[in-house]
Amino acid sequence: MSKARGLASLGNAYDDGALSNRNLIINGGFDVWQRSVSNSSVSANTYPAADRWKFWTSGAVTGSTRTEFPAGQTGVSNLDYYNSISIGANSASSDYSLFTQHIENVKVSNEQTFTVSFYAKASQSWTIALEPIQNFITGGTTRALGTAETVTVGTSWSRHTVTFSTASISGKTLSAGHNFELAFWLTSGSDFSSRSAGIGNQTGTFDITGVQLEVGDTATPFEHRSYGQELALCQRYYFDASDANLFIDAYSNTTGYSSLYVVFPTTMRTSPTVFVANSGSSNAQSFVAASSRAVGVSLQLRASGAGRFYITGGYYRADAEL
Repeated sequence: MSKARGLASLGNAYDDGALSNRNLIINGGFDVWQRSVSNSSVSANTYPAADRWKFWTSGAVTGSTRTEFPAGQTGVSNLDYYNSISIGANSASSDYSLFTQHIENVKVSNEQTFTVSFYAKASQSWTIALEPIQNFITGGTTRALGTAETVTVGTSWSRHTVTFSTASISGKTLSAGHNFELAFWLTSGSDFSSRSAGIGNQTGTFDITGVQLEVGDTATPFEHRSYGQELALCQRYYFDASDANLFIDAYSNTTGYSSLYVVFPTTMRTSPTVFVANSGSSNAQSFVAASSRAVGVSLQLRASGAGRFYITGGYYRADAEL
C-alpha cells in the first residue's frame, strides 16, 4: 500500500544515535559515481553509472545522468545530486526498463515489513512500480518475487513512501551472493504486467534521489551519511583506481616478471574481478592481475626479453558487485 507522510517537520532528528544505519540502501543520495557521471545508453543488466544501482533494460534506450541541485536548496532534504533517468521510445510487449539495488544477504528480508521512501519528479505524470525480490541464486527455487506497489510521480519534487512485506525464506537453499533486491519499474510492456503492476509502456525523464529502505511501517527522514562513509560502502562492491598512474620498472636477465601488490581501501564483498591497463610500456609482454583476494590483488608485469622493462600510466578496477 502506498502511503504519503509528512516528514519535513522531523528534520534530521533520526540521523544520530540508536536509529543510525537504518537505511539499507547504499548511495541513495546518488553522491558516488565511480564509473561515469553520465551514460546516455546504458547496457542491459549492468552497473553503468551511479554506484550500487543496476539497470535491466530491453527495447527502451535508457540513460542515467548525475544532476546537481542548485546551491542552497533545502526542499529535497539538503541533498546534492539526483539521478536523471531518460527512457526512450518503447511500445513492444517485451520492452522494459528498471533499475535496482541488490542488498547483500537475503536473510535481511525474511518475513519483514519494509518502508521505502524517495524524492522524485518526472517530465509528465508517471506511474512507477516498486517490486521486492528475494534472490537465493541457486538450489531449486532461485528467487521469490514480491507483489509490486505503484506510485504516481508528478512534475514537481515530492516525497513518496511505499510499505510492503516479504515472505519467509524458510526451507530455501542459499548460495554465494544471495541478496534482497529492490526494483523500480519505469516502463513495462504487457509481457511483464504481473511483475510491474501493469504500469505499461512509458517514455520521458524520471528524476529520483534520497532513496531509503528501512525496516518497519514508518518512513523516517533520509539518513545523511558523509561522502567518505558512502564511498567506503560502495567500494566494498566496486573500486576504481583509474587515476592510479602506476609506474612499474624492473630488470630481467630473461623473460621474468615483476609484481606489485596493491591493498584495496576496504575489504571487498568477495574476491573481485580485476581489470588492468596501462598507457605506455617498454619491453613488456603482459600486464595482468593475479591472485585476486577480497583485501587486494597482485599486479604482474612480464618482460618480453632480457633487460629493463616497465609500464607507465598503469591502473586497475576491481568489481565484486552482486
